[in-house]
Amino acid sequence: MEKRKRESSERSFGESESVSSLSEKDSEIQPESTMESRDDEIQSPTVSLEVETEKEELKDSMKTLAEKLSAALANVSAKDDLVKQHVKVAEEAVAGWEKAENEVVELKEKLEAADDKNRVLEDRVSHLDGALKECVRQLRQARDEQEQRIQDAVIERTQELQSSRTSLENQIFETATKSEELSQMAESVAKENVMLRHELLARCEEPEIRTIERDLSTQAAETASKQQLDSIKKVAKLEAECRKFRMLAKSSASFNDHRSTDSHSDGGERMDVSCSDSWASSTLIEKRSLQGTSSSIELDLMGDFLEMERLVALPVTPDGNGKSGPESVTEEVVVPSENSLASEIEVLTSRIKELEEKLEKLEAEKHELENEVKCNREEAVVHIENSEVLTSRTKELEEKLEKLEAEKEELKSEVKCNREKAVVHVENSLAAEIEVLTSRTKELEEQLEKLEAEKVELESEVKCNREEAVAQVENSLATEIEVLTCRIKQLEEKLEKLEVEKDELKSEVKCNREVESTLRFELEAIACEKMELENKLEKLEVEKAELQISFDIIKDKYEESQVCLQEIETKLGEIQTEMKLVNELKAEVESQTIAMEADAKTKSAKIESLEEDMRKERFAFDELRRKCEALEEEISLHKENSIKSENKESKIKQVCLQSSGVS
Repeated sequence: MEKRKRESSERSFGESESVSSLSEKDSEIQPESTMESRDDEIQSPTVSLEVETEKEELKDSMKTLAEKLSAALANVSAKDDLVKQHVKVAEEAVAGWEKAENEVVELKEKLEAADDKNRVLEDRVSHLDGALKECVRQLRQARDEQEQRIQDAVIERTQELQSSRTSLENQIFETATKSEELSQMAESVAKENVMLRHELLARCEEPEIRTIERDLSTQAAETASKQQLDSIKKVAKLEAECRKFRMLAKSSASFNDHRSTDSHSDGGERMDVSCSDSWASSTLIEKRSLQGTSSSIELDLMGDFLEMERLVALPVTPDGNGKSGPESVTEEVVVPSENSLASEIEVLTSRIKELEEKLEKLEAEKHELENEVKCNREEAVVHIENSEVLTSRTKELEEKLEKLEAEKEELKSEVKCNREKAVVHVENSLAAEIEVLTSRTKELEEQLEKLEAEKVELESEVKCNREEAVAQVENSLATEIEVLTCRIKQLEEKLEKLEVEKDELKSEVKCNREVESTLRFELEAIACEKMELENKLEKLEVEKAELQISFDIIKDKYEESQVCLQEIETKLGEIQTEMKLVNELKAEVESQTIAMEADAKTKSAKIESLEEDMRKERFAFDELRRKCEALEEEISLHKENSIKSENKESKIKQVCLQSSGVS
């Protein structure tokens, strides 16, 4: 390369020297010609006329030659500039060639390093193939174990559901019997409540009846007191008549002795006192009868009885006193009237006694009635309290019944929800596990296929890289283009292979879809069976009620099933951790393969860019060659023209010399 640069610089320098020598020759020719012309003018004055014409012709030719030389010099200077530019371009192209060669060397080194890496990666891929095979084997074992576990769990779940169904049926029967007993108890309590209400009404009516009887007894006592007052009035009238008779007796016995008068006066005084007492008692009785009220009836009656006893005792007192003869005579006169009065008084006393007995009886009855009223009130209060207690108890029982019915309905709904949730949870868990396992198997199969395809691609790329490196070392850049065409063909073949693999994957996807459809049909059949079981359970639940005991048992079973599901989930978590480790290994392999692909892509891009640069440099170098050849041809033509012009000038000089010699 340095030799080429030196040759190109020497050529350019030689060309510039040739151009400068030509220009110097032209400049030398011009003064020589002028000097010769002057000598000729001095030497040959005689031949001036002939020579002038020749000189003019020569001047014209010289002018034309000078113009041509100036144009040639301008062209030469322009061409020198072009040559310099082409030299610069050639130098840049040479530098580019050197850079390209250095980059090719670097790429060869990188290819060797990539070959080493590919070998290491091949070893790792082989190890990973073994690990993947082991993972696939473990996955198959895990899938088989999972299927067995799922089948065992389904069988256990069905057995548990059947046992829970039988236990629920027994509990439903027990709850139905309990509900019947409770309904009978409620009916008996309702009947007792009705009986107690009737008793309460009867007990409430009894005090009313007794109050009515008490009112009637008070009315009878009032009538008796009125009758007593009437009898007292009659007694007072009789006493007034007795006084009149006594006054008549006094007037008839006025001729008696002073003793008799004294005794009579004493008796009159006594009678007056008794009469005044009777009148006072009668007035008091009237006042008391007028002032009596319903609250003080008993005290008035007792006072009336005492006064009547006094009145009964008053007519007996005068008989005990000493009487004289005229008094006895008067008494004998008044005997029939007194006998009649005594008979009336006896009748009245007997009647009063009867009334007293009646009053005593009424008082006794009153006391009894009061006691009974008190007892009835107490009993009524007790009955009211009992009725309130019973009403509260009945309300509590009704509330309890309502609560029990609400709890029944809630328990029914909760049991339904729990069963539905349990069944749905089991279904969802099983479906999710199946889907997860299918998706994982699909992903693992796809990843295995991708890894195998990547392995094949890496092997093919490694082979291609080796072939390309050997071709780059052995052949030139033209062979690299052929390698690229071969690589394009290989890529097309890879694309065809990938399309074939894609078709195979599509067929596998179709098969997987068919398997999924079969699984869906199986799940739908299971769902239909579940729906039938649920309908049967709903019928049984409609017929029979459920209580808290069944709910607790179902809760316990549900918790046990949750524990089983948690154990299954823990096992699935362990499997997932193993899968994550496998996925991490796959991710590392994929990242390494992606890095290798990126390196290969960058290398291929660099190689393509270098090939394009080489093509451009070749094209520019060819153009420079053509331009240089054209310039060399022009320079050769210019040299020939200059030689011809020199020959012409030498001929002209010879002619001039000959002409001067002739002259």
